[in-house]
Amino acid sequence: MGDAKRPRQIPLVSKQPQQPLHLTPGHLLRRAHQRNVALFLESTAAFQITPLQFAVLKALDELGPSTQRSISTHIAMEPSNTHPMLRRMQESGLIQIAPDEQDKRRSVISMTEGGQDMLNKVLLFELESEKRLLENLDEAQKQSFLELLAMVAGKN
Repeated sequence: MGDAKRPRQIPLVSKQPQQPLHLTPGHLLRRAHQRNVALFLESTAAFQITPLQFAVLKALDELGPSTQRSISTHIAMEPSNTHPMLRRMQESGLIQIAPDEQDKRRSVISMTEGGQDMLNKVLLFELESEKRLLENLDEAQKQSFLELLAMVAGKN
């Protein structure tokens, strides 16, 4: 019975005092993201649209008709993860997916009239959710926060 293996103790990487979880950048960013998503969904509940679907509509509004790769790059999402969402959006009448005239291997995604209508309706509510997200910051802090967040997020 003395042969039972004991779990091996893994030494701490550092004896330095560690930052409590609730103060680490990754944890704070995740919590901020969760709050942002919750505020968006609360504000836009009547429209049955997700933050990522909204991002696709905004991307199409900014870029015009685009390939899946262009949209994925613009919204910082893997193209393989974007594909099922685009199909659902097409089924909902928000976007149209058609073969590219120059390269039949690619598809071009464009916003439909229904998608433009949805974007116009949701924009006001999305702005309200952003306002609520940053309500504890004054204007200078909001500007600094967004600049720092863009630096942390890196280039798209």
